[in-house]
Amino acid sequence: MVVYLYLISLYVVWVVRAQQSSVTGETHSSSSSSADNSSTLPLLAVYTYGCVMSSVILSLSNRMVAAHHFKIMPDKDDSSIVHTSGDREVFNLDCAGKGNISEKILQKKNPFYSAHDPGTHVDKIISAMERFMKYKNSQQSNVVVKIDSICLVMCKELAKYIKRRIAPRLVVIYRRNVLDSTVCYVRDFYGKCSSQNGYLKHISPGHDSVDAITGESSTLCFDRRRGGWKNGQDSSSNSNSSTKAKFRIDTFPQIIKYFAKSSPALVKQATQINSAVPHKPVISIAAEDLMAFEYQPEHFAKGSPSSSSSASLQEKSEKDRNFRMEISVRAWVRMLQQWGIQPDEMTVREVLKQSAPGSKILYPHSHTIYNAVEVQEEMRKMNLTSMFRAG
Repeated sequence: MVVYLYLISLYVVWVVRAQQSSVTGETHSSSSSSADNSSTLPLLAVYTYGCVMSSVILSLSNRMVAAHHFKIMPDKDDSSIVHTSGDREVFNLDCAGKGNISEKILQKKNPFYSAHDPGTHVDKIISAMERFMKYKNSQQSNVVVKIDSICLVMCKELAKYIKRRIAPRLVVIYRRNVLDSTVCYVRDFYGKCSSQNGYLKHISPGHDSVDAITGESSTLCFDRRRGGWKNGQDSSSNSNSSTKAKFRIDTFPQIIKYFAKSSPALVKQATQINSAVPHKPVISIAAEDLMAFEYQPEHFAKGSPSSSSSASLQEKSEKDRNFRMEISVRAWVRMLQQWGIQPDEMTVREVLKQSAPGSKILYPHSHTIYNAVEVQEEMRKMNLTSMFRAG
């Protein structure tokens, strides 16, 4: 009788757990004897703005999902995985139709876009989204895309459509160091690039993207990312860039404050269109945490093997790399959980180890700001000294 009652109790526990799993089973496990996870998730997305390392984060996101055995959507035109495909740009277009992006460029960036679709520019964007989702579903696959926050702020109609018809799972990505975001934005869109910088020039006018040596206004603008730097890499902290940001100090606080308010504003916007795992509010993750593994401070990078303190420096550098790797692992675990994927830390770490850890350097801001001394003093007045990298 005792054995019988014991077996009954085990059965009851199993039934209860099975019911709980069926109710809260939105988080999909990647541990399976099969090479692929057959689950098709809702559209996964990073909700962000420019100058937050979103391109590399987007690429890593798709690799992370694939590494957890979820089928990634093939490119529309061939069988390659969507790591650098234009398909992801379907949610990252000139949504309001007021910028300088031509329909020819739109079609190149997004193979689902057609200038021949009827209706307004927004109607064409929505048609492209519909084709994108139809293709994703026909492939029974998953993909991470970028949704540009400015796009949806400027076009409420598009935001309503995404919420009602697509219901993506969002993670907000922001830049913790707002000076880095500001420097990047000014170098890309100010000065002779002012026709592209939209409404920010009205909030904080007078800044300029200048030649790093002469200080004259540059015409490189966003193209600085495609040339004029070492090893094909560029970021707001890269010392080999050919342009620098030159700030008008009396309007400098306005642009810093704008980017400082971005994170809470993004979360509020994302909440309105998010289809997150139940009981999980929208979260924001700093780009610096996701990409911490990739960077090292300048003084570690300059360590010389012939130096008498090289052994000590190498030991400190190794500890720093390990510390930065763990920051990134924790950040990516949070990201995957928000998307409803049960993360495997060993898998996350392995993907990051294959992505050139410690390959980039955190240079002082004097390498990217033309009037760095003035900016440093202004940051001190704003109690933001910690964001300025001196040197």
